[in-house]
Amino acid sequence: MKIKKPLRFFSILLLLALLTALGVQFINQEIVLKQQNAQIAKMTQDKQRLNDDYAALLEQAKDKGSLQYIERYMRDRFGMVKDNEWIINVEGNSN
Repeated sequence: MKIKKPLRFFSILLLLALLTALGVQFINQEIVLKQQNAQIAKMTQDKQRLNDDYAALLEQAKDKGSLQYIERYMRDRFGMVKDNEWIINVEGNSN
């Protein structure tokens, strides 16, 4: 039994269309996978940065009750100075 030429042509055309659709779908999935891997890498970096920040805050919290911390905070926040002490501003003016 011989397959007629038009039927063979449409069968080949259908097979090519199917293979093309599968190829496009595969390429799209690869693109999405690369984007997701990039997002995972960024999120991993963000997580590490946040963990480092958290550890620094915990260290700072341990120190909050000490006199040294209070002195440093007052100096940084309010510009307080001790007697006979100078502060040199970024502009170069001195007090």
